[in-house]
Amino acid sequence: MMEPIHSQSVPEILVQRILTDIGSGKLRAGDRLPAQRDIALQYKISNSSVREAVRTLVGMGILEVRHPVGTFVVGEPMTSSQAIRMTSPSSPKQFQEAMEARCLVEMDLNRLAAMRATVDQVSKFCQIIDNMESALRSGQADVYTEFDVSLHIAIAQSSNNRFLANYVHSLRTVIGDYLQSIPGSQADLRNHKDLIAAIQQHDIPQADTASRNLLLHVANLAVGQQLLTEEDYARISKLLQIS
Repeated sequence: MMEPIHSQSVPEILVQRILTDIGSGKLRAGDRLPAQRDIALQYKISNSSVREAVRTLVGMGILEVRHPVGTFVVGEPMTSSQAIRMTSPSSPKQFQEAMEARCLVEMDLNRLAAMRATVDQVSKFCQIIDNMESALRSGQADVYTEFDVSLHIAIAQSSNNRFLANYVHSLRTVIGDYLQSIPGSQADLRNHKDLIAAIQQHDIPQADTASRNLLLHVANLAVGQQLLTEEDYARISKLLQIS
């Protein structure tokens, strides 16, 4: 049994431990987690901390709560082997196509979120942002990327359009793999915060601006990582101007 958790960020640490167990194969897709009260007893933490960790992992598409059966593993965290696989010669083309898809879909999704996101959904966004900031501060690039992807999935879900939300979820792995090559930064975090602030205020024009800034920032970094060319960047900039 692992050491009991003693930290001010208990839910975040529990999230990381569960992700580690899944990544190592200790937990696999289809496995049922112990009851939340049993997890709390095992790690000597509160039930509320376990609930928060589970909510985070559900938002990331890693866990699924099936009432009244239990909580199941339905996804896997991204691994370094996935990132290596995506650096094949064809990967820049794939990344360019994925970025185009993001530009065309996320702009409208973020507008819908600014129109429709509830108070509870915005609260979830803010919690994920806090987790991203904590991961950035502690230098946990992989964890930052996981929360980054989960934030965009949560935003898509707040659009109340299940077809668009499912489409974004289908891009989860390819976008996450590439983001592994693009380091998180204070500038990136600030762009995400600006987007969430616009959604919280139901300010559609500001959501458009924040979306463009965020996507252009990613595209600019991708040029530096040779995942995009300057010509790709110019095309993406044009797409964002007409979106």
